[in-house]
Amino acid sequence: MTDDYSHAELVRLVKGLEKSFTDFRAELRADIVRMEGAYITRSELAAWQTAYDREIVGLRSQLGEVKDATLPVRTSPWQVVATVVGAVVGLGSLLALVVTLIQIIP
Repeated sequence: MTDDYSHAELVRLVKGLEKSFTDFRAELRADIVRMEGAYITRSELAAWQTAYDREIVGLRSQLGEVKDATLPVRTSPWQVVATVVGAVVGLGSLLALVVTLIQIIP
């Protein structure tokens, strides 16, 4: 697949495929009971399972790639210090502006 999927979309697709596989098995069992001995060939079932497994493996690998891409990134302590200092300076300037306006306005 060439499309990029989000983590939620991949999880939804994997769950949908698993549900589809479960539904297929239930339908197959119901058909066998209803038709008394009706069957699909082992090669057809093997081909379907192979395609299903290949798709599941592909989706799970994409899910792993999305999880790896969304891992948190370490931040330098200096960036944190600079942000805090900038916030303090900004608040100090705002306080100075408020004090100046209070002194000017009678």
